[in-house]
Amino acid sequence: MARKILLALLIAIAFFLLLSYRPFNAQLVAWISSFNNSYSIADSGGNNQPLMDSVKNDENSVELLPNSITLKFRRILKNGEYDQLNRLLDGRLEAVFKDLSKEEQLYRAYEAFEIDQEPYGSLLNDWVEKYPTNYQPYLARGFYYSHMGWQARGGKWASETEEEQFQKMRMFFDRSRSDLQHALALNEKALPAYGKQIALEMADTSSLDEMRKILRQGVAVLPASYMIREKYILALRPRWGGSYKMMSSYARQAEKHIEENPKLSLLFGILLTDIGRSYAQRDAEKAAIESLDKALEFGDRGYAYYLKGSSYIALEQYEDAIDSLNTAISLDPEEASFYKERSRAYQFNKQLDLAYLDLQRSLMLDPTNTYAIRRTRYLSDDFSIRAKERKDKSLFSEAMSDVDVALRLNNSNDYAYYLRARINMHLNNLESSESDLKKAIYLKKDKIGYYRSLDYVLAQSGRFEEVVEYWGQFLSAVPNNAEAYYERGGAKYHMGDYEGALDDAIKARDLGHPSAEKAYQMVKPLVN
Repeated sequence: MARKILLALLIAIAFFLLLSYRPFNAQLVAWISSFNNSYSIADSGGNNQPLMDSVKNDENSVELLPNSITLKFRRILKNGEYDQLNRLLDGRLEAVFKDLSKEEQLYRAYEAFEIDQEPYGSLLNDWVEKYPTNYQPYLARGFYYSHMGWQARGGKWASETEEEQFQKMRMFFDRSRSDLQHALALNEKALPAYGKQIALEMADTSSLDEMRKILRQGVAVLPASYMIREKYILALRPRWGGSYKMMSSYARQAEKHIEENPKLSLLFGILLTDIGRSYAQRDAEKAAIESLDKALEFGDRGYAYYLKGSSYIALEQYEDAIDSLNTAISLDPEEASFYKERSRAYQFNKQLDLAYLDLQRSLMLDPTNTYAIRRTRYLSDDFSIRAKERKDKSLFSEAMSDVDVALRLNNSNDYAYYLRARINMHLNNLESSESDLKKAIYLKKDKIGYYRSLDYVLAQSGRFEEVVEYWGQFLSAVPNNAEAYYERGGAKYHMGDYEGALDDAIKARDLGHPSAEKAYQMVKPLVN
């Protein structure tokens, strides 16, 4: 009870400080100063085809993400239902002017078009051509070109990025600006165009004057806008040439609209969230969580919970990580990276089936996310490990299911093919075993266990010539292997090639195989 009373008092104090400008600012400055004294905050700018086919499947997406705004708008676009898109998007825009809490949903609808897969680019062009006097297709394509610019740049540090990549980024950004300005010329109330233009300037020119100009234009249209201000304060972060002092100052300026839009209190939280991110990047996860908890005192924001989840993963507190990421997803169910991170937490917590579902969700929302794609291989490996454990316990059905998932995640997983072959050998499905073993060998030519198993499968039908051929393939990859010579010699013996069998027995003996001398003695009398 005492803890609950203390918590209530702390919440009351936090609320009081929020309304008391000077005391709150002093507290915030003290926290930032403490952070600055601890760390330097200088920062620089910032094959799984079966699975990819699965995540493109509309039925799967409806099942895994039934209420997704992102997938809904992409489906409508893919069906060429442009008139419906115009109506829905305009309805969302009008809703914001009646209810400010709808603003983020409006942005999320346009972020659905941030996808660099065909046929979406062509469909957006078609939409613009068929509705040249509507602002919606230009705004949607502006978001698309912005995303294409980021994809062209890549995710490496600026010092590791080629000038050609920057040039391509700027080309797409220029196209985005053109479309966003066209959308505003058709409808100055097209709110997401202001926020997106600020984000473009942040990444490209870092022109504070230009960003302020766009900000003024946007808030003139919607004075209590949170989203436009969020894009602006994000552009003031230290790694984009701003500072925490600038962020704090701007958050204070926005306070005059806080009664009209309480979400503006989150601007202070963004500052503290960025401090938490900086701590996390320096492997100071406990300090990161402390900062993120302070950020969340100013209101819930999915990204802060996401960073908390990532920090808990680093601390190997996987249940806490899952709890934080559950909250992040409940606040923003359209963010692909949240599902990717929860998948990672589930995987480390040995909840592989839940990890698999979340990884699918992440890739449905963002099919080209390199981090999520990379995780498909790691998760595939873990499913293979569990399949091996289940196979060894004779749980063949469960093991087979795990192998199938492993191969959907990564169809280049040689060990998964090998495991499936071994399971089928137990079940006497030798034809399937042969096919999978050949795939495993194609992918990994130096794994002797794969050849040993294929030797057994082929020998059951007397196909010793093929056995000899495959052992020759292995010896090309791994010369001077005693066991390979010994096994190949045995196949030659069964073929009646006694001279070849004798030669291989001699090589195996010279290389130290313990049974080669016995084989030599058995074959030698048969050679004239």
